[in-house]
Parts: sequence; structure tokens; C-alpha cells
Amino acid sequence: MTATTLYTADQQRVIDLDEGTYLLTAPPGSGKTQILVERSIRLLGESAGGSFRILALTFTTRAADELRDRVADGVASEWRRMTTCTFHAFALDVLRHYGERIGVGPQLTVFESEDDRLESLAQALTEEGYGLKREAEDLLVLRAVIAEISRLKRSLVPPEAAPRIEQHGIEIDVAYRAYARKLRQLGAADFDDLLLLANRLFAEHPRVARHYRRMYRYVLIDEAQDTSRAQYELLRSLLGDEHRNVLMVADADQAIFAFAGSDFRYLKDFEHDFDAERLNLTSNFRCAGSIVAAAGRLIHHNPATRRPQMTCAGDAEGHWHLVEAADEEAEAATVTSELQRLLADGLNPDWLSADEATAVRPEQVCVLARSRYALTATHSALEAADIPCQFGSGDAGLFDTRLFRGLHYALRVASNPRDLLSLENLVALLEPASEKERESWRTRSVSELLIELAKPVGVALNVKSLLDPTASGNAFEAALKPLTTLAATNGAIVDEAERMIRDAESLNERWRAFGRSKPPEERDLGGFLNHLSLAGRSSLTDPGVRVLTIHAVKGLEFRAVFLVGMNEGTFPDYRSTDTRAIEDERRNAYVAVTRAGRYLQLSRPRSRVMPWGDVRSQAPSRFLGELGA
Repeated sequence: MTATTLYTADQQRVIDLDEGTYLLTAPPGSGKTQILVERSIRLLGESAGGSFRILALTFTTRAADELRDRVADGVASEWRRMTTCTFHAFALDVLRHYGERIGVGPQLTVFESEDDRLESLAQALTEEGYGLKREAEDLLVLRAVIAEISRLKRSLVPPEAAPRIEQHGIEIDVAYRAYARKLRQLGAADFDDLLLLANRLFAEHPRVARHYRRMYRYVLIDEAQDTSRAQYELLRSLLGDEHRNVLMVADADQAIFAFAGSDFRYLKDFEHDFDAERLNLTSNFRCAGSIVAAAGRLIHHNPATRRPQMTCAGDAEGHWHLVEAADEEAEAATVTSELQRLLADGLNPDWLSADEATAVRPEQVCVLARSRYALTATHSALEAADIPCQFGSGDAGLFDTRLFRGLHYALRVASNPRDLLSLENLVALLEPASEKERESWRTRSVSELLIELAKPVGVALNVKSLLDPTASGNAFEAALKPLTTLAATNGAIVDEAERMIRDAESLNERWRAFGRSKPPEERDLGGFLNHLSLAGRSSLTDPGVRVLTIHAVKGLEFRAVFLVGMNEGTFPDYRSTDTRAIEDERRNAYVAVTRAGRYLQLSRPRSRVMPWGDVRSQAPSRFLGELGA
């Protein structure tokens, strides 16, 4: 939809909303992002020169960037009165400004990677006498303990209130307190800390919450079905008893992050706690009629969530079907063959509206599965057929290459000298031959370490500009340019040259996005690092067919989707044994199906080779029958 589109009556009502508290149910493809943009543009434009701000909280940085950029396109400089970010980014900004009141310094390092969290926990437990290391034999224990600590944080349980339970012989209350102490020593926090600490700050210092309450006249929460307890309580603390200009946008049928602590039942709490008026969008502008009908049949097997009847807004019929294959290799071959045909011949005109193009670009096609392992055979087949594709499971790290991981560690240490873990990681990348050499490297400046790390690359780095990016945006981009234009001529790096260029371009793009989100006077190194950590890395910027897990595809849409592995035990997952777990799996299937605009192929192998070598027959997924296959 574009800004010139004639909106439905339901959409126009949302655009015209002024003060009040509302819960908007918005099914897939309902154009919610565009109407949120239009409402924001209207509120900012009608109050040009005003002092109040709008706070828009999203669940991904990608969604925040898109919302901010589209508002900026429509309202000139007034867009700077709109703060658009994730819950975690908002919490971190609060902590950077006011965290010292609870002992949190402004140069807080965010440990976004699992490796950093596990190493911090291993060091903390070693100091408690457990003697664990981040090595293969201890990783299972460390991951189980960190998962339990995360669960406690998401439930807003502080270290001093942790229960006396054990995981693999580790006392969780002891581990939690030791881990928290280690993070404080490093001047660091993990993701779950951000919400926990911001909640604590608002509770212990209500004046801080009132400050933000006065600043933001309007609050918007997108994808609110994925709200966790920590997020909902942060919202309640922020809004207090008097702030009631809130629009919460959600679809309970698309809630697929229960494993991370989200619960769509907070939507009902919001209605009750804030006396919110419920509004509904019903039209799906993305999916063709046959796909909308199939998705509706599927999700109506879940208990009613006061869902409105989703209808197709266009006249395209679309097409979907089921393919069964002998095994996973045959399924992969079938998908590859049909995908090649689709890219060569395009979509059947009978499936489309009269004015639609039949041609399909690779970026408009997605191969989807419930889990990463279910994509293995198809991904390999696509690569063997030389079909450009990008694989993503939602857990990509920030950087692929040694030099850029080192640059990230160096920036962290430059911003926060207490972050000795990042210093150790930087030294480790230099591969010291002995403990004596390691100790020697530890005494060097980060500039010297970075220069040493770059020597195999054969590119002279402007280290000063790289380590002080906010001094001048042009200087930082100029310092990255030799890496973005790197020619793979040095034999030592020929295999990773492309990955280095991709890392450089990714860092450059995140720098530009940071510049768009903050005025010059609010940019500093710590802010950029936090933006970088919370944003993660987009793995979907290059050309090619997308190969994704369902949790990585949220918020995306495609003209054609291939959904593979539709067997019991794969989708739904074999661990989903009770009613509530099956309902969660069904929501995952609903999200997957509604990513397809015009064409959907479902497929399943009748047998598969198990990890231990046996060949097992496979039963078709119950969701196939529910869809009407």
C-alpha cells in the first residue's frame, strides 16, 4: 500500500485516532505498518513545531528502521519528534541516561552473543569453585544454567530473590548472583538485564518514569502479541495511572515467541488495566483468496482469541498445493525443480489480478521450514543447482570475519575499559603462541592490537577514525572504504575476502542507520555500539532466494513460498506434546502460510534418515488436513 491508497473505513478510523487507549487487532497483510505511518505523520504534521514526542516500540530493529524511515519521508524534520525503537533499545537508552541511580554506568557494554554470556558465566562459576569452562564438555551445563537465569530475569526475579534450585548440580541462586557480579565487574549487561534493570529503575525512582511520561504524549506498541512479562511491566511503569494515549497493535494468532517468554494473554491484561477500546482490521491485502481461505481454516482449530474474520482484499485467486516425495533428497529435488521453473516462467496469470506481472525475482521467493535441520537437504540442493540463496535462522552473529570481530572488540574496549572480556577476545584473535606472548599483547593499546590484526589483510587501517566513529561520520565511512572495495589478491585472505566486504558493508549500513536515528549531538561511541548490539546483523540484504526458519521470517512477505518438512514430529515439532504446545505450533504454521502472496507449495518426505542412521516412515502433519490439503 502507498500513501495515496484509498483506505478502508476501518483503516481510516485508526489513522484518525487522537487521544485514547486502543487495542487494534491486525491480521497478516492488513496494511498496519502503513496506517501506523499515516497516523504518525498526521499527529506530527498537525502539531508542527510542538514539543511533545511520540514513542513507537517495535519488536525488531528492522521494523523500527522501516517505520522511522517511512515517517521521515512523509513529515520532513518533524519526524525527529518520534522515537522508534525496540523495547530493549528503549530500556537501554533509559539506563544510559539515568542508570547511575541504580549503579549502572552510562558506558554499558551489551553482550549480545551467546559466547560472551557463556564465558562470563564460566568465569563467575570458576570463582565460585565450580571449575567450569566454555568447552565442549561443559557447554551443556552452562547453557542450561544461563537459560534458567534468563527465565528468572524475564520474570523480573532479581539475583537476591533467586530460588534455591539446581541445574546439572549447579545451584542457580549462587550462579545467578555470581553471574550478575561478573557482569557488573565488566561494566556489562545481557539482553534480559536491560528490561530487568529498567523496571527496577522506574520502580525505585518514579520521577524518571514521570519524566518519560511527560515527554511522550502518544505511545504505540507494534506486534504486541509478543509482549513478555518484563516488557508489559515496563510499559505499565512508564504509563503509570495517568497516561492513556496508547495504541497497541497485535494479532494473537501470530504469537510465536513463547519460548522467549512472550505471552499474548497480556493483550487481555492491557484491555483490563487500561480500559482499552478494541478495534479490528479484517482485510488481507497480501495474500490471494485461496491462501487466505486455507490460513483461516487452519487457525480456527485454535481456541478463539476474539479474532475477526479475515477476508481477502483483492481479486487474485492464487494457488497452493501439496507435494509428497519419497525422502528428503527427493523433496529437495522437487522444490529445486519447481523453483527453477517458477523463476524461468513466472506465475500463472490465472492466479493473479489482471494488472499483475507474472515474473518472479529470486528475492520474492522463500523456502521455509519449522527448524534449521529441516532446511538442510533443500538448501544443499539449491546450492548444487547454482541458485543464489541466502540462509538465515534468526541467530546470525554480528560479523563473520576475524578482522571485523576484532574491530568490534576494540570498539568495546575503547568505549568501556572495564570490559576485560572483550580485551581477552581481541587478544585471542591474534593467536598468541604462549602465555608470555598473550600477556605481552594485553599490555598494548587497542590501536596497536587492531593494526596487528589487520596485517594479514594487507590494508592500511585508519585506526584513529575507526575507533572514534562519532568524531566524523565521513571519516568513519572513509576508513571503512578500503575494506568495502577490497580486491581478493592476497592469498592469505582470498577465501574470506567476500565475507570481509560483506562485514564492512553491514557495519557501514548500521552506522548510517544509527545516524538516521539520532541527531548529531546525541551520537557517541557507546550509543553506536549499543545500536549495533541490539540491531544484530541483517542476513537478507544480498540477492537470492531466501531460505529461512519461521522465527526468522516474521514481518516478511513473498510472492511465492515453499514450506518443506510438513510431517508430524517435524512440524509440529516432536517436543510439542500438550494442547498448548500444539496451539503454538499451529500459530507458527499460520505465520508461515500467510507469508505467501500468490503461490504456496507445501511438501513432505514420506521417510527420512534419522540421526542414528535408521530410515523411518513419516506421518503427514496434522496441519495439512486442517489447511484442507
